[in-house]
Amino acid sequence: MTNEPITVSIAQDLIPIHALSRLADDLIAALSHKSKVQLDLTGLSDADVRVVQLIEAGRKHALEIGSSLTLVVPPGSILEQTLMRGGFLDAAKKSHCVQQDTCQ
Repeated sequence: MTNEPITVSIAQDLIPIHALSRLADDLIAALSHKSKVQLDLTGLSDADVRVVQLIEAGRKHALEIGSSLTLVVPPGSILEQTLMRGGFLDAAKKSHCVQQDTCQ
């Protein structure tokens, strides 16, 4: 693993329906280097179950190959609200990570 994380992000002008396929490809490519990967979704304008599935699939893949995935979620964002509603994010702790050793 390299020390510097690779950041995978979504373009601000794209909505998930048009960008998820490209984002998934970029995430797989970054994880294939067995690096620390940050999934930066600050530009996300909409979030639904497809986004959550992508995050979860990325997390599982990272664990399987010995990589790490950290989710960058801005406070109050659409994604943060979606993750809290779905029970994936603790509202009290607002833990934004999906990295194996740092989430509780």
